[in-house]
Amino acid sequence: MLFVADAMLGKLSRWLRLVGLRVIYAPEELAVEDDDVIKLAARRKAVLLTRDEELAEKAKNYCRTFLVRSNDLRSQFREVAAAFKIKIPKRETQALCPKCGSRLERVPKKSVKTLVWPRVYARHNAFWRCGNARCAQIYWKGTHVREIRRVLKEIKTAGDEKRVTRARTA
Repeated sequence: MLFVADAMLGKLSRWLRLVGLRVIYAPEELAVEDDDVIKLAARRKAVLLTRDEELAEKAKNYCRTFLVRSNDLRSQFREVAAAFKIKIPKRETQALCPKCGSRLERVPKKSVKTLVWPRVYARHNAFWRCGNARCAQIYWKGTHVREIRRVLKEIKTAGDEKRVTRARTA
């Protein structure tokens, strides 16, 4: 499944990419005019994610649209995950580049020596590079990975609790 996220959902785009979902963040692709965003989603047969009620209303005749109600990132993630039955993977092997959405490729440590800080190079053995030559961002499993895992577990746990509560009340 492919998503197009409007200008209001940049952070959500990055987090969805971290769990392996293909997301085009509209401001990266084009001017942020509503019609351009709708055309992009329609042309790519993508689901348009937006917080803008007017945009959602305008787009509904041209592409599949999902209006994200929450302002909070975790709640936004849960809304999208629930609506599209997205499972949060246990491992980050499916992660896409959070910056541009391209595939990440494992690269030899030697190839990044001049591209990362010396202490990062000394402390880590595994490195990944974004497969998009224009981005080519370098990644490693630093302390931020623990935080990412914690947030994803929190999102997943909250979603599981809601499902249990709904089952009990049904």
